[in-house]
Amino acid sequence: MQDKKLSSLIRASIILIAVCGMAICLLWVPMGEFGWKMGDVWLLEGQVKEFWAQIVFHWIVSLPCFYLLWLAWQVTEDMKKGRLFIFENSSRVKYATWILAGDLLLFLLGHTLFALLCWNTCYMVYLLVALIGLIVTVFLGVVSHYLSRAAELQEESDATI
Repeated sequence: MQDKKLSSLIRASIILIAVCGMAICLLWVPMGEFGWKMGDVWLLEGQVKEFWAQIVFHWIVSLPCFYLLWLAWQVTEDMKKGRLFIFENSSRVKYATWILAGDLLLFLLGHTLFALLCWNTCYMVYLLVALIGLIVTVFLGVVSHYLSRAAELQEESDATI
């Protein structure tokens, strides 16, 4: 597949992920002992604070994910120009790995706190989401390593010609 076609396909995926992420951020509703809650209608008097605390928390941990999509978009810019294997892209992916790892840690700590406060009863669902995040983080770390090696080989190849 040509670099431009692949770049366009990845960009379409990035846009789709961003739209789905925004929809989740806008429509997400905390889960509690009463199941799914919609607005203040299902909330008891004392649950409004925990409702908004969880929503704001999810918005905060979602922001780095949108930044990661922007970094991926920048990598596709270089891919479109035929310059995928450069040290700058390797650095972007490594940086994205560290951002995702930190965001994942914040996500786990926040949901552990919510579980200890008995604000959500679906802790296992959030642990599954964190496991998926860990798998993506490890994958990004591997991609960063191989991008770095490919950039070294590209540089050596260009130097010998």
